[in-house]
Amino acid sequence: MLRKLDIPKTAEQLTAFLKRTVTDAGFSCVVVAVSGGIDSAVASALAVRALGPEAVFPLLLPYEDWHTEAGGRAVRLLRGLGIPAANIRTVDITPVVRAFAQAAGLRPQAGDTTGAIRLGNIMARARMVILFDYAREQSALVLGTENKSEHYLGYFTRFGDEASDIEPLRELYKTEIY
Repeated sequence: MLRKLDIPKTAEQLTAFLKRTVTDAGFSCVVVAVSGGIDSAVASALAVRALGPEAVFPLLLPYEDWHTEAGGRAVRLLRGLGIPAANIRTVDITPVVRAFAQAAGLRPQAGDTTGAIRLGNIMARARMVILFDYAREQSALVLGTENKSEHYLGYFTRFGDEASDIEPLRELYKTEIY
């Protein structure tokens, strides 16, 4: 049986949690990886509500064939939230991922499931390294976007997309976010 959330109350609680946690940790802003998907959109919106648009530093981290549609959605979202353009950064991770894959001797071929998974893990970990470096530059915490469904299913890369300082969506199932 699905639980029924009071959405306004849940949003209020998550906003208060974010504000309190960021402040208690001695910070005033967050860095968040924005993909154009629903989880990063909701996490970004909660951060803007909690801290204000000037305190949110989104990072877009495309790889090679990052869909123009997803990138466009991400930029429209950030503009709609009032986040200053100067706070938004895009870092193409393609050169880093290619260099690491080459150093590891990774050359996935069509149908190579293990190679594709390894490459995906390299992408997630490259994003994490860049995200935490950007957070250090901004004196910010890293805001995660993982939800409860992903966590329970193990649908994440260890030391990659599950790495963050604060996870406001961790107790919400995907069906409660979307």
